[in-house]
Amino acid sequence: MAFVWMPMVDGDSRPAAEDRMRELNDDRATHLWDPERHAGVAWARAMVAAHRDDLERALPPDQAIVLDGDPEDLPPAWDCVFFFRGDARWSSSPPLPHAWSKQLRFTEAADGIGSGVFWTGRVPAKLQSSTWKSEFDDGAARTTALKAPAGGTGRREK
Repeated sequence: MAFVWMPMVDGDSRPAAEDRMRELNDDRATHLWDPERHAGVAWARAMVAAHRDDLERALPPDQAIVLDGDPEDLPPAWDCVFFFRGDARWSSSPPLPHAWSKQLRFTEAADGIGSGVFWTGRVPAKLQSSTWKSEFDDGAARTTALKAPAGGTGRREK
């Protein structure tokens, strides 16, 4: 697991991200701080390039404006989760994930568990009401249900 933390809203900072990193402590996790938001920009470009038509159908007309113009001007992708098979090949551009979710709106429930509206790989042309737990569970299930082809390493190509 890799978590990339970026300053996106007031209060986002390296110390705040480090607090969250301690809360999400797991031997399988790698946490990275990206103050320039390079990872978010790369993901936004990759996902919009691959799924632009679906995203335009999913977004309300007043939100689709972000897709107009130069792809170089897209805002960074954040509040996203991407799942990859073990044979994903990493190079100078990120590979497309096998499963993914991007939270577009957040709602905090009375029990403190956040939910919201997500753009997902399950139904990319339609927004879905969900929770982060459901999105993690679905992505993990969809990714681990597949067997990677023989010889897949999941390691970064040089």
